[in-house]
Order: sequence, then C-alpha cells, then structure tokens
Amino acid sequence: MILDVEGILVSVVVVICAATCFSFSISFVD
Repeated sequence: MILDVEGILVSVVVVICAATCFSFSISFVD
C-alpha cells in the first residue's frame, strides 16, 4: 500500500514547529 507521504510530512513539520516554538517560548520566558 502507498502511504500518504504528504500528509505524514505535513504532520512531522507541524509537530517539529510546535516543539520548537514551545521550547523557544520556555527558553525565552526562563
């Protein structure tokens, strides 16, 4: 079966962006 590569890539990018923004926010506040 062919996986939805674009969907997976989008999900990965969103997760990485969220994690980066979250870490940046904590570092900025701290």
